[in-house]
Amino acid sequence: MVRRVFEPEEFERSAAAGDPRLEPDFAGDTDAWRSHQDQWFTTFTGEALPPVGDQNRAKRWKASKRQRKAIEEARLKDAISVDGKYTHNDGQKDRYNQARREKRHVDGQEKAALSRTDEAQNQRALELLVRAHDASGSCISANSLAWHLSRPDEELQEAIREKDRRLDEQQQAFAEVLVDAGVQ
Repeated sequence: MVRRVFEPEEFERSAAAGDPRLEPDFAGDTDAWRSHQDQWFTTFTGEALPPVGDQNRAKRWKASKRQRKAIEEARLKDAISVDGKYTHNDGQKDRYNQARREKRHVDGQEKAALSRTDEAQNQRALELLVRAHDASGSCISANSLAWHLSRPDEELQEAIREKDRRLDEQQQAFAEVLVDAGVQ
C-alpha cells in the first residue's frame, strides 16, 4: 500500500482545525452543529462546505474527517518525541527508511548465510546417507553371494573373502559416518 506524503500546509491546516466536534456535543442544536461543520471544514480545507441540503455535503464532511485522521497518523509516524512533546521532523522519515533498508540488507545477508550453512549441512547429511546405504547394500549383496552359492570350494572361498571385504568397508564407512556426525 502506497502511503500518501502530505504537504507541510496540510499538517498546518490540520493542526489549526483540531479535532472536529461530534453532533451529540451540540445537544440537538442543528444550527450550531452546521455552523461548526462549516467553520471546521473551511479551516481544514480552505474551501467552503456545500450548503445544507446538498447531497455532497455529507460526503465532503466524511472525506475531510478521514483525511484529517490520515494526516494525524502520518504526523505521529513522522514525529519524534522531545521532552514529551511531538514535533514534526522531515528528516525523521529519511532516517527511518534508511534504517529499515539497512536492517533488510543485514537480515538478507544473515538469511543467505544461514541458507548456505543449512545447504552445506543438508548436503553433508545426504553424502553420509548415501555412503551408509552403499555400505549396507554391499554387505547384503556379499552375504547373498556367500549364502546362496552352490559352487565349488574355490568359488565359495572367493565369495566369503568378498563378503569379508565388504563387511570391513561397511564398518569403516559406519565409523566415518559416526565420526562425521560427532558421535564418539
